Amino acid sequence: MVAQMEALEPVAAGELTCIAGEREQSPGLRAQLGAAGIQVETIVGLDDHAKFYRLVEEFGKIVERRRPRVVHVQTNWQLAIAAVVRWRTRQSFRLIYTVHGYRHNHRLRSKVAQLIMSTSLRYIPDDVVVCSSDVRRKFGAVGSGLQLLFIGVDDAFRGIQAPLSARGSTKQIVFPGEFRQGKNQDLLIAAVGSYVKRSGDRDVRLVLPGQGPRLERCRALANSLGINELVEFPGRVSLANVASICRASHVAVIPSNSETFGSCIAESLASGCLVLSRPVGVARDVIVHGRTGFLFSSGRDLTSLLLRILPEIESFDEVAERGYASSMRFHWTEISHDYMRMLQRPPRVRARFVRESGMQSFSEIGQGSSTSGSPQTEVGDGSSGAN
Repeated sequence: MVAQMEALEPVAAGELTCIAGEREQSPGLRAQLGAAGIQVETIVGLDDHAKFYRLVEEFGKIVERRRPRVVHVQTNWQLAIAAVVRWRTRQSFRLIYTVHGYRHNHRLRSKVAQLIMSTSLRYIPDDVVVCSSDVRRKFGAVGSGLQLLFIGVDDAFRGIQAPLSARGSTKQIVFPGEFRQGKNQDLLIAAVGSYVKRSGDRDVRLVLPGQGPRLERCRALANSLGINELVEFPGRVSLANVASICRASHVAVIPSNSETFGSCIAESLASGCLVLSRPVGVARDVIVHGRTGFLFSSGRDLTSLLLRILPEIESFDEVAERGYASSMRFHWTEISHDYMRMLQRPPRVRARFVRESGMQSFSEIGQGSSTSGSPQTEVGDGSSGAN
């Protein structure tokens, strides 16, 4: 998060302020932002979905004092607060919203959420940012002007990358993620079990960092398949430890049903892993099948890929290297320049209701102005400013 704000601060001409609740996403985050010269304002209770009008009053005071020309929000709750403040204060700041989660691992809830969000996003924000082409397709009903901006990768995942052939003789597979519905660690465990059974190769290790309600079920599955000694469950680990695990792994597998962005994809590419992913999140933006990584749709597809790749892992060095090269687009410095270029363009045309002769109809409006060098406010979870 600090890297993200540090990259944006210079191009924002020193006029960037983060607004956050009292809780921190990671210990010492406020202090780190302060040391980087980034202003942080706190609204107590911003992260809680309660006392809406008190939060409107608090945010309204900040808007009146700072007079921002850009406000960027990260959640639906923050969007509602900012929209009411803009209406009440009659200030014409440019309101930007980034699409993050939308219950995308629950099919019915996901469809309902997309419908509700698409409707509101047509009318309220001036710009809508999406982090992958996959999400842009799902929210096409919002209309024109969806802005594609990737999320950056922490520098801990980068560095001098060892080729796959130099990462140890035991072939290590990694997938960091919460053990919950839709992440599909069980599919990955079953595929590794099938690989071991069909190939007879037990010189493999599957590492699954994370916690969640489906962890014990996955432990039981590994045991039932006779591969419990080949599967490691390190629990919740720090970002630095996740980076260390990824950089020591040969292969990263992303079996999720859906991802809004898929940090696990970007981070694995930046770690020099050979990435096998379902076509979710940012995967289709950066993975060309067989050239920069591999795409799969089912457990059977994944097993076939493992049988093809693992016995000859050293022959896939070039694919992993090209995947690593494709991860260069996840540098925060480049993303911050893309962000400022977006602000220099006119905001999208958004819809609103107007009344004509007693009849309701749609009207398309554009709002805002060029914001180069203008004050900007980021509203985020914890002390993040942006996710």
